[in-house]
Amino acid sequence: MTYQPARTTFRFYRGATFSTEEIDVQDSDGVAVDLTNWTGVLRIWREDADPATATPLFASDGTSPKITLLPSPFDATGKVTGVISFADTLIDVDPDGETWYCRLELTNTNPNPDVVERTLEGYVIAFP
Repeated sequence: MTYQPARTTFRFYRGATFSTEEIDVQDSDGVAVDLTNWTGVLRIWREDADPATATPLFASDGTSPKITLLPSPFDATGKVTGVISFADTLIDVDPDGETWYCRLELTNTNPNPDVVERTLEGYVIAFP
């Protein structure tokens, strides 16, 4: 099963808890994907950074300030939400605002070999 990454734009406000909208992972027929036994990583980088080599501003894999992916563990609903706590949003943001890049990758640990799907990608508009 192959997925086309969804495109989105989130808003980030410095000093406020950040939460993505609920992300519905569906197959090409619009049916929710059972995410039981899947793992996920959501990362956010500055727009001019190279995602292949740059350290993210935020990540759910423990490499940067933490993004929590919910529900934990994933379940059959096919829904995912990313949350950054208030304390972790207190980072420097350009006074004119910034545009960052985000990517959600899900890994299906059921098949052999594991399948990694870039489920969502897009932008985070950051406000000071």
